[in-house]
Amino acid sequence: MLLRDPVFANDLVQNVLERALSRIHQFKPGTNLRAWLFTIMHNLHVNQAIRAAKGPKTGSDDDVAES
Repeated sequence: MLLRDPVFANDLVQNVLERALSRIHQFKPGTNLRAWLFTIMHNLHVNQAIRAAKGPKTGSDDDVAES
């Protein structure tokens, strides 16, 4: 189980389906659809984890340039 929170899990599934439907032209017929969807899910999860680890961005680039 990638996520222990059902709300985050539901969000991840929705994001996977949105991504898959928007990129259905990249799926090769005759290949493993489940593996393709799992790859999308894994990549989205890793990207979200990296984003969360970096923490929220505070301030703006303009604030940094002025100081």
